[in-house]
Amino acid sequence: MKALYVESCGFSQEYDYRWLQFREQTEERTDKESLPAILLDALKLVDSETFSVVLARQDGELLLLVTGLEPKKRLDFVDRQIRIAVAWVGEDEADSELALRNLAARALEPEGLASLTTAISLAVTLGGEEGFQTNVAALFALAEPHQGTELVAENPSEEIAEPVAEPVAEPVAEPVANAIAKRAKTSPERKRELAAELREYSLPVQSGALVVVTGIKKEDTLREAGVWRGLSTLVTTEEWTEDIGAGKKRGILLELVSIGVLTALLGFLAKFLRFHTMRP
Repeated sequence: MKALYVESCGFSQEYDYRWLQFREQTEERTDKESLPAILLDALKLVDSETFSVVLARQDGELLLLVTGLEPKKRLDFVDRQIRIAVAWVGEDEADSELALRNLAARALEPEGLASLTTAISLAVTLGGEEGFQTNVAALFALAEPHQGTELVAENPSEEIAEPVAEPVAEPVAEPVANAIAKRAKTSPERKRELAAELREYSLPVQSGALVVVTGIKKEDTLREAGVWRGLSTLVTTEEWTEDIGAGKKRGILLELVSIGVLTALLGFLAKFLRFHTMRP
């Protein structure tokens, strides 16, 4: 991965929610407006205060954004739940895509989300100059295609050991997913189905937001953004619904018009023949 972005807050009132950027071992606080376009565009498509997942492709980069993570017993000075959001950005390459797809699939399944939340909460802890501090290596390792990471700590404030690399099999060519866009109402079953699809198939080659799973977001917003797989609580259909593209809609419309014209011509011809056969 080439860059990492983390949003959270500290315990005290002075440490409100803020984004930190990590790139090539450098840490920098950044205003939301200064975030890269691929991340800003993803944030526009989700309710970032609730659990959301976005996979996107833009200008030769791939993004995985996970928001609304809620570590256990992580409260601020007035006992409000403290949330964490993390975005990984990598090159648009096969290894990066495989790693981000698998990490997204993990986040979409209950057991995987629980373990991922624990791992991230151990890597993003309270304290430091910004109100929270980050074990950058541990977060990067979560999205490494050739590493397995096990984070263990009895106390979140304890220093976490660097992740240990474990060899894994080289990725093989995978079938490309069906490019037809689909949307459905967010549910555990739909999320499990999407996780299975992400593990099995490569992403379609289009740019923009490819996968969006979120809370309160209008279906029209997902449709207009060209989202390939979209789940939102505001989508009305429980089952997956395919999105017929504008080109296909025009084709169907032209076909219906052609059928209508042909039917009218046949009707006129039948009347014409009947009229002439009735003449003496």
